[in-house]
Amino acid sequence: MGAGAEAVPPGAVVGELNTRGPEKVARLQRWTDDHFGADAPFELWAYGDSAGDEELLALADHPTWVGRRAGRSTTATLQSIEFGDHL
Repeated sequence: MGAGAEAVPPGAVVGELNTRGPEKVARLQRWTDDHFGADAPFELWAYGDSAGDEELLALADHPTWVGRRAGRSTTATLQSIEFGDHL
């Protein structure tokens, strides 16, 4: 771990903590592009418990609703969402 005010520990959250809906998908895409490259394939597992997770779950290879929404269909009506060629 680095020293100084600019050091950020690995895995630290940078930016807004409460990310919902399309912005959650956009942040994930930016993160995967930065860490794996824009064309790198990966398998996405996602867990959600609120309406703010619908877009992310619609894109996941393995979507799972938890809590009160468990058992809800993960076939969202969000077919117009684009996530590059990752999924």
